[in-house]
Amino acid sequence: ESNLQRVLLTVHPEMQAVVSNEFQWHKRREELKAQLLAEAKNAQLTFELRPWRNSSTTKAAPVDLYKYDFDKQAYRIRFAVGTTRQVITAMLIPSEGVPLPKYPQVIGEFAIKPDKAEQIADYFGNKQRRVYLHYRVKAVGALIEQTRPTSVFEFVDDQMQLFALESSTYGKQIKSDYKYLATVNVPTAATPANTQPIQKTALNTSSPPTTVIQNLEIDGVRIGMPIDEALKALTASGYKFGNNRSAPTGKTGTLTFISLKRLCCQQIE
Repeated sequence: ESNLQRVLLTVHPEMQAVVSNEFQWHKRREELKAQLLAEAKNAQLTFELRPWRNSSTTKAAPVDLYKYDFDKQAYRIRFAVGTTRQVITAMLIPSEGVPLPKYPQVIGEFAIKPDKAEQIADYFGNKQRRVYLHYRVKAVGALIEQTRPTSVFEFVDDQMQLFALESSTYGKQIKSDYKYLATVNVPTAATPANTQPIQKTALNTSSPPTTVIQNLEIDGVRIGMPIDEALKALTASGYKFGNNRSAPTGKTGTLTFISLKRLCCQQIE
């Protein structure tokens, strides 16, 4: 009941008077729920992240292809800028959304065949192999057991395109352009047998929200886990934490996916 009201007010804040009046709410509850579900079917589900847009998050987060692993036939990757160099999957998702649990927490490499990898190496020469990501993500469900609904995303076709930034000088002006290099697959993990699919609607009323939430687990840390236990689990997995983490400071709090996403953590190499 309260989840439905929160979702309704997030989408239609003008309905506050109806939600606040128990008689009006009782009369219109089913009508408004049906309206939300109908609107969800027509909502924009796919978003494209393009580095050549000034406001794009991918433009501000280039990736370095820093070493080629011939055994795995893959380039090892890391963020080129910022305090967190690991390519954390959740950081590639728009706004406060989260990725499907089929994706690993950290993307450590891009599989690229040796001939294509050599072409990329030849293109950059002695310069850093710095690339910009172009990809699309699709909202496939939502977590509604929170103050604000949180969208759950998957990468369209589980693919990304890699571009290099080229700059040319024309008189006193510098012109920038992006050159396509390769298409790579986003790594995925096998879906556990007991995982239930997320409903493709912004409001999941047919199954309890915990069905979705329990599937979101990172290095033994799951939603609703006490903070002290979560930090111990992450520390045991080789993580260290800065002083400015946004998780609760006491030992009585519980861990949400957003607080886990915002933890300033860096894996010890």
